[in-house]
Amino acid sequence: MAAQLRLLVAFLVVFVAKQTESVRTCSNSKYLQLGLKCYRTFLEPGKNYDKAKSLCEADGGRLAMMSTPVEALSVLSSIDLESTWSTLRPYHRLWIGLHDRTTENKYEWADGEGTNNPVGWDDCGQVSQYMRWIMRPCRDVTTKGFVCEMVTECPSGGSWSQTGSKCFYMERTTTKVKYFKAQGLCRVKHPQSNLAKIESWSEMHSIINMMVEGGFKWTDKLWFGATDFLSEGSFIYPDGSVARPLSGSHVFKAKNEHHDFALLKINSWLTQQWNFGYPNGFVCSIDLVIGKPLSCASGWVLIGEYCFKAEFTAGYVSRQKAMEACSALQSDSVLASFRLPNTDYLSFHGNFAVVTDTQMLSVPASFGAMGYICESGPIPI
Repeated sequence: MAAQLRLLVAFLVVFVAKQTESVRTCSNSKYLQLGLKCYRTFLEPGKNYDKAKSLCEADGGRLAMMSTPVEALSVLSSIDLESTWSTLRPYHRLWIGLHDRTTENKYEWADGEGTNNPVGWDDCGQVSQYMRWIMRPCRDVTTKGFVCEMVTECPSGGSWSQTGSKCFYMERTTTKVKYFKAQGLCRVKHPQSNLAKIESWSEMHSIINMMVEGGFKWTDKLWFGATDFLSEGSFIYPDGSVARPLSGSHVFKAKNEHHDFALLKINSWLTQQWNFGYPNGFVCSIDLVIGKPLSCASGWVLIGEYCFKAEFTAGYVSRQKAMEACSALQSDSVLASFRLPNTDYLSFHGNFAVVTDTQMLSVPASFGAMGYICESGPIPI
């Protein structure tokens, strides 16, 4: 135990992480956190279902679901907090994310989950403060508004994987997919999804693991979100946030007037033209709104927004064995990446790092260490 503590303390001596609040609020300040999601009620009459849906998506959300008692209570609370007797009467109706457009008379929520038949025989769902759903024609413009929500957990359908505060989805394509089509396909997968933001080495490792498990080769390339087509040399992601390079990688650092869109390989990043004809797929991400305190599994330590675990071994262990041991601990666990006081990530051009009580060393892959430090995403509590 003492050796484990020394190893973790040695890690903490050189680890300088960007500290974040353990309790997060809604990423959009106009949304209100109720239960496990963030909601916003729009009192904008005259909108049909498709217009309400597109306005929610443009706002970073989706039409709200009421598939559980908690969600129903949250939606009704959002409506009541936003309205007054003069602006909304109990019998007035607002759009929610319920429809039977996929299969006639088979009603489903915005995430594809099914539900029992509501009142009415039309295709799109509304709710009133009388606490009932009613189906109306999707073209109906007599509603008084609509309710949007933002998700706080990864979608249940499809192969989404959570790392920290993001969900990632990866898809292999068999036909030519340009950057903009890949972005559209991400939105088809989920209305809050974009081509992926990669903002930490933990996220990078998670995506690489997904590529390896998905059978991608070292030469395969996937679209992700970074682009500088709006302003040469200034890379951003589809949500408008700044795309900053991970230290040790060279993408985004040099201007390239013809290659404005980013691709990811297992061992590198590169940029290409938007209509580059040889990508092998794309990777999407969703920023989660985690409104509960973050925690770690037993034996792990929360530092910033990631969990770390130090393991001391009786004998020397190779880097490969350490990687395998970390992967066996949790599904998203990898060998830890961390920052030195100058805020740069370690980059040894093909070599690897070990930590002692007082310093960081660069060593060959065959080097044996007396332990290892693993990193994984946190869990809400």
